[in-house]
Amino acid sequence: MQSIILDLMGGDKSPQAAIKGVLSVAKKYPQICFKVVGTADFSAVCSIPNIEYIVVDQFVPMDADPMQAARMGVKSSMGKAIELAGKDCKSIVLTAGNTAALMSLAYLKLRQKNGKRRPALMSRIDFLGQSKWILDLGANIISTAQDLYENAIFGAKAFTSMNPVVGLLNVGSEEGKGTPLIKEAHALIKDSDLDYYGYIEGNDILHSKVDLIVCNGFEGNLMTKLLESAVLHWRKSSKDAPVISNAALLIGLRSNVYKCHGNSDSTGFEKALEEVIQQHLQQKVVSG
Repeated sequence: MQSIILDLMGGDKSPQAAIKGVLSVAKKYPQICFKVVGTADFSAVCSIPNIEYIVVDQFVPMDADPMQAARMGVKSSMGKAIELAGKDCKSIVLTAGNTAALMSLAYLKLRQKNGKRRPALMSRIDFLGQSKWILDLGANIISTAQDLYENAIFGAKAFTSMNPVVGLLNVGSEEGKGTPLIKEAHALIKDSDLDYYGYIEGNDILHSKVDLIVCNGFEGNLMTKLLESAVLHWRKSSKDAPVISNAALLIGLRSNVYKCHGNSDSTGFEKALEEVIQQHLQQKVVSG
């Protein structure tokens, strides 16, 4: 891990939330270089030895469309962060910015040769000592069967310390269940070299035998946000509530690009940075 590249301006509560988060984490990891990309107004705030501040003129608004972000290019904090990652593929990018813009910019600059047709977001849920990874969490709200197949392939490749068991989210576990698209994706994954469990249902996600759950981005995003809402209430009465990762990995790229929640506060940024650093130091899921 060469450096952490942070888009300071991305997110509903940035840059203030991102500044507090990165300052806290950078002090804990003096051996890591943090490249913080933001406008000139905030450069003085991030003046500690292992933070390099990179000035840009613009940032991508949370409601911007991908074309607007593409036109800004490296003039924006997100675009510059992506460019820096392209020059150093061992670096890690983190942003809480616009998901559609991030996917578009990352695809244009960091797409692998012979790689995925479209990148996808993958994140982790920890519950009762087990970890489950889910993708796609919303990078693509309309996927083809080939996309779901590629999600399974590239999601499994991201695991460096184990060969994950893969499951495909469906409305039932029987062979005849599901839409034509899901059935086609099932056939493609089943015919691959992956350790494929088959279909799993929504009520199996937290305690199934699979490690990696593949789904369309529309359903993945809804499911995760529903779980986030439930966890908020769950924690009030139990210490055994699921823990949802603060950082999702955008798989299918030449560099490691992570997305944290657009509404992240300083604690959210701090947790996201900590999770990303620990994942790479422990060499768990380390490559997009």
